[in-house]
Amino acid sequence: MEVFTCTIRCENAAFEETPASELARILRSIAKRLETEGASGFYETIRDINGNDVGRWAVKPQQS
Repeated sequence: MEVFTCTIRCENAAFEETPASELARILRSIAKRLETEGASGFYETIRDINGNDVGRWAVKPQQS
């Protein structure tokens, strides 16, 4: 079984005015990547609209 893991830090300027919109944009970006390229098995960097590193996501085998 595989597990999707995602951590996003919502503490910078990109999240100030419309935090829900920026979070939704990031999640759509991850979903699009999964649909088109699949999961690499490695942690991928998440960037906000300004290009700042705000987290990581991955799909990896579940560890026992």
